[in-house]
Amino acid sequence: FSAYEREHGTELYRTDGKDRVTILLDDILPGEAGSNGYNFVSKNNATWFIATNSSTTLSIYKTNGAKYGLQKMVPDYQYIQDFKIGNNGLVFYGIYNYNTNKYELWRSDGTATGTILLSSTLYYNNYLNIIGNTAFFVAGDSEHGYELWKSDGSIAGTGIVKDINPGIGNSVPAGMFVYKNEVYFGTNDGANPAFWKSDGTNGGTIKLQDIDPWYDYNVSSSTRFFCISNKILYFSAINYADSKGTQLWKTDGTVAGTRVVKDVSPNAGSFYPVPFALTDINGTLFFIGNDEVHGTELWKSDGTETGTQLVKDIIPGTEGTNIISPVSFSRKLFFLNNGILWTSDGTVDGTKPVDDPGISNVSVSLIVPASDKLFLSGTTYRYGWELYAGVVNDETGKLVMSRTSNAKTAISATSLNTVIYPNPALSNATLQLSGNTKNVSVSITDMNGRKLWQNNSSDVMFVNLPVEKYVAGVYFVTVTNGTESKTIRLVKQ
Repeated sequence: FSAYEREHGTELYRTDGKDRVTILLDDILPGEAGSNGYNFVSKNNATWFIATNSSTTLSIYKTNGAKYGLQKMVPDYQYIQDFKIGNNGLVFYGIYNYNTNKYELWRSDGTATGTILLSSTLYYNNYLNIIGNTAFFVAGDSEHGYELWKSDGSIAGTGIVKDINPGIGNSVPAGMFVYKNEVYFGTNDGANPAFWKSDGTNGGTIKLQDIDPWYDYNVSSSTRFFCISNKILYFSAINYADSKGTQLWKTDGTVAGTRVVKDVSPNAGSFYPVPFALTDINGTLFFIGNDEVHGTELWKSDGTETGTQLVKDIIPGTEGTNIISPVSFSRKLFFLNNGILWTSDGTVDGTKPVDDPGISNVSVSLIVPASDKLFLSGTTYRYGWELYAGVVNDETGKLVMSRTSNAKTAISATSLNTVIYPNPALSNATLQLSGNTKNVSVSITDMNGRKLWQNNSSDVMFVNLPVEKYVAGVYFVTVTNGTESKTIRLVKQ
């Protein structure tokens, strides 16, 4: 994780949940500035992340968790859009080339000779994903437009999978969630928005339903729209044909098995509210929903309409509860409610704040389960931002928390969090920001990548988006803070 102390700035740390082994692992950018590592991805007993090399460049690093076990995997770039890791350790990553003004896909094995340009015609948001050693992404050419592509890491093995919208029309696949070794995504075949899947072959790329799924642009616990529970893929989608708003759907990978679970808000006047933060707990799906009677609250589902129900009306009435960051830990759901750690076993009585003196005065902002511990980033007046770890007592079943790091080392709240509401929007929409909101730039682009609006600000929580100026359609809101970049799909009705 990234943490801050004055001598080194924000740098790379490691911990097993105990104070004596919570240590500075690498001082990547020496001095007080810090490298501000983010987008941590663990695979094959190693962790990859993006970090700052200087005031203007970034790179992707790999660490095995040992002192001097750090490896720089790619050259320096001004902007790294996204990266994914193959089972063979190859890094696939997207960049923006400021010299050619194009988005490019590269791959690297950590050597200069093994760093290869695969495609220079990426869609500006490439929705990069990996199955085994094959990368799936969105790219275009003059013959097919922007379509689904794949790459095995070689130039010869990089090309189009299927021309979903035949000819030069764009289908622009989006989302790309991996399930049963296939990618699932939303796209448009030129007639309708639809939900598709692909095994990487032309014949194995098929339409499942004429629905429009919500997409995980930056997969986080606060915005998950896809989740596998009890071997079934659940997701949120819009069926424009029945105009019933956004519903909870499921699929087993077949056309017949792709169907509605429940319309949580059947009387919705628009495609909002949306079931989100989908989380599996031992084969039961938990999510945040709004039936417009109880407000935004915690729900659960066993995959049937009758078994999809409100867990607890935490704040009675239509106002709803501010639930964020739900995670699975120790066979229960843990989540944040206005900075307080809560837990739920799916029952009314079992949905309650965590009662532990170790965090009684801590305002919690992040939750991460790892092995047998639940890690929290929280702040107090006495210690500021610190790291906390908890274990479940085998006898009582209660979570017992303690602060892991000393007062000198503070957790850096560098993660940039973004939410747009309402979405879809008729005339007005608000972007809510949290985390590292210093020097934030917000831009709106259309489906063709044309920039329509930009705003620069610092230390603000809300930004009003001028959606009333635009015609109905899909737009993309991109938020950057110098080290992180997040893109959210905005639907204008």
